[in-house]
Amino acid sequence: MSDSWTRLADTPSPVTHAGVAVVDGEVWVVGGFAGDHPGAATAEVWRYNVAGNAWTPGPHLPEPRGSGALVELDGELHFFGGVKTDRDTDAASHWALRLDEVPGAWQPRAPMLNGRNHLSGAAVISGGCDGPGGNGGPANSDSGAACLRQCSLTTRRRTRAK
Repeated sequence: MSDSWTRLADTPSPVTHAGVAVVDGEVWVVGGFAGDHPGAATAEVWRYNVAGNAWTPGPHLPEPRGSGALVELDGELHFFGGVKTDRDTDAASHWALRLDEVPGAWQPRAPMLNGRNHLSGAAVISGGCDGPGGNGGPANSDSGAACLRQCSLTTRRRTRAK
């Protein structure tokens, strides 16, 4: 490996504020805002195969979302939070996609306790998907909230982590 950058295949659709996860040599880019700022929220899903340097479409989200979080756990992608098409209304939605059923469809799961966007990331901790911080409220006025929310994927119920 050299200490340099190499240009790879461009995304088929320019997007910002997407949920991103890496699974088995593929980079999943889910939702986000299409095009240049301030783009509209999109439901598009793209998979980038690292070895083949190629993009393929994935199943669209049920609704457009920007600034949501994405995590992989036990063969499923989980997309949660974000903002709706007006770029201001927080979404508490949580959808899962079984990777062994692609091109299947995203299925609804337990929604977040409160809608959040621009989460500080997403992680899998103790068998649940977690989304720390983020923004929420009118015009994202509730920014930087120091709380962690967890969705237990066995019970499919959201709880506020202690």
